[in-house]
Amino acid sequence: MRANARTILLVGVVAAVVAGGVAAPASAQAADAGIDSEICPNTAENNLVVVLPDGSTLGPGDRARLYPGTRVDVALCSSGDVELADGVAWSLEPVDGIAIEASRERHYEVSIAEVDADVGVALGSAVPQRETVRAPDLTAASGAVVTLRVANETHRVAVENDSRAETLRRQSERYRSTATELRAAASELAESTGERAGGPAAAGDRLAQAETLDSSHQAVQSILFDAAARGDAGAVDALGAYETDRSETAEAVRTDLQTANDRLAAQTKTAATGALVNLLGFLTVGVAIGSVGGWIATTRILSDVAHRRSRSSSVDYSPRQLASPLFVAALFAVGAVVLGWWFDAFGPLWAVFEAVIDL
Repeated sequence: MRANARTILLVGVVAAVVAGGVAAPASAQAADAGIDSEICPNTAENNLVVVLPDGSTLGPGDRARLYPGTRVDVALCSSGDVELADGVAWSLEPVDGIAIEASRERHYEVSIAEVDADVGVALGSAVPQRETVRAPDLTAASGAVVTLRVANETHRVAVENDSRAETLRRQSERYRSTATELRAAASELAESTGERAGGPAAAGDRLAQAETLDSSHQAVQSILFDAAARGDAGAVDALGAYETDRSETAEAVRTDLQTANDRLAAQTKTAATGALVNLLGFLTVGVAIGSVGGWIATTRILSDVAHRRSRSSSVDYSPRQLASPLFVAALFAVGAVVLGWWFDAFGPLWAVFEAVIDL
């Protein structure tokens, strides 16, 4: 539900920006692209039209708060068409809240200036060649612009003040550096397990990095959501970029850890197989020695019985004569079990069997 709510919010924000409510810092239109008669609202004379970075327009009667660094195009419409911005028919002069960046064939490129407090932009008085000019009601909003770099993409976001901007910069850099470190650590683990894995200390470092990644990502999200809720198109784009980068980082780390886990499992199985082969080898040797020893002992007993019976017919054979060797063998077996229990050898032995036969 939370993800759906965010999606709905982002869609609503984009709709608000397209409607011309607020614009965020972004690049202005290239050359005169999009500057034609279609942007002119009607056949009235001397109407200034502002083209926002997303291509939407603001005409007379429209209102918008624009943040510092926002670049817009300003054109003059008369009789349903765009007039040439040749400096003779009309020109645009600087007024409080804006700076003239460039003059094109049919429009001016304008940027919103940094201001200490909200300033109304008097566009209607910025065309000296015309006595009466109708224009949108623009406000240059106070705030600070932060340039964020996410996954090789750059996004400009306007926030309320310098303190908020510094927090966004710090948390964004914290997120970027931690994501890079976490990916590198997982990649190294996937390429070389075992002695280079680092043990419990390294595992603790990775856990701390994951927590740092989450906390910095949440901090960045919080600020960007506030900016997006005000209609900052740059914040909307940055939110999408951060979500994508967070997902790709998690997937890359998950894949590398799975690779490391598979390699470690294979190494463990190989080592366990070797240990089991050695164990079976020792058991085989033990059985062979025991069998030979038992055969020798039994042969001697039977030979002794045969010799004694040859001298006296009253000598008889009884299983009791094997009791002593059997008792000694049983005593050694019990002693082996007790020693195995005392030194906790059965747990590792069972683990070896599990590793080999994948229980």
